Amino acid sequence: MSSKERVRHVDVGARIGRKLEGRDEDKNKIEQNFADLHMRRVELRNKGDEELRHAGALEQESIEISLLDTVPCLPGQWTLQLHDKVMQKLEESRTSLDAAEAIYKQAGAKDKLASTEVLRDRLGSLKLKTVKLREWSECLAEAELEVQDAARLGLPWGEKHFVCAREKLEEAKRRLKEAGEDGPDESSGRLKPKSLILNKFDLRLLKVRRECERRRAKVSQHIQQTSNPNAEKRQSAVRSLGQVGRKPVPCGVDFFGNLEELVDERRWNESEGRGDEEVVRAVECSLLDTDGQIRQLAMEGLPSVCKEDDITVMDKIASLLQDQSVHVRMKAMQTISSIAARDAVRAYQLLCDRLADPDTTVRGVAVKTISQLLRDSEDQDSEQYNQIIAH
Repeated sequence: MSSKERVRHVDVGARIGRKLEGRDEDKNKIEQNFADLHMRRVELRNKGDEELRHAGALEQESIEISLLDTVPCLPGQWTLQLHDKVMQKLEESRTSLDAAEAIYKQAGAKDKLASTEVLRDRLGSLKLKTVKLREWSECLAEAELEVQDAARLGLPWGEKHFVCAREKLEEAKRRLKEAGEDGPDESSGRLKPKSLILNKFDLRLLKVRRECERRRAKVSQHIQQTSNPNAEKRQSAVRSLGQVGRKPVPCGVDFFGNLEELVDERRWNESEGRGDEEVVRAVECSLLDTDGQIRQLAMEGLPSVCKEDDITVMDKIASLLQDQSVHVRMKAMQTISSIAARDAVRAYQLLCDRLADPDTTVRGVAVKTISQLLRDSEDQDSEQYNQIIAH
């Protein structure tokens, strides 16, 4: 073999050796890259597992917080603060879950995605339940405001508030059912705390309404008796309406459903309590009663049941200055004189018209009443007196 041939064979062998060596290096690199990728995926899976565990722990915390209102020593109501804490934990859990899901996808861990979906469904259910419980709490709070308004106004003015309170209570029951917190507890058989709250509120609402009805019952009975065929019962009813025919005293409602008066009853009856439309209407109808004594009682009671600034009272009584009964006409003059402060000039004119009454007794009473009116006006209000004299 010549030297050139030997050199050529050596070069070929060297080239073959270099190729084999290069292949080994490529194989080693691939194996190394695969090992690195595997480790990276393991790290990502571990990190995803950590985020998933964190999300699960936050879910459990939200459940524990939501159970605080069932502890006997606590108020026993789903408060807004509890709601906010639960929603915060659920949101943090969802954030960790999203992170875990993104990491699993990055790691190609498709087998782990099913676990994230299970937890996501649980979080969705818990969030829906929490929202429904907040709506339940809001409905109950609105019902409480309606009950307070109803007690403040009394019946019949508070009737619409009682109706609204009942509607809000029924809506709260629906929200609680949607949250799965209604009815008895499966483990103990006892009524769940929030259902118990609704039942107590229902009984409290009935108690408040019955008390309002009781307070109004006496006035309502007197109003009905003004139409009784028996004259004596009509007299008694009209006389009583003049004394007690007032709007109900505003009340508040305590935790147990007891009514607590917000203002002094005596002061209320002398001012804001006057002007009860039903009472005023009943007394006005009694002004036309066939019994003269009842007409007199109605005249006497009308100013006390009407508001002090009601200027129509004098004209309503003035219609009886033409009554066929002498006693009724005299009572009308006395009543007009007693409320002359509402419109002194008008009272003076009405009384002066009675100076021409066909009955001498009535004319005599008219003279005395006018004289007294002038004296009272001069003593109490010089301007009022001058207005009367000017006419």
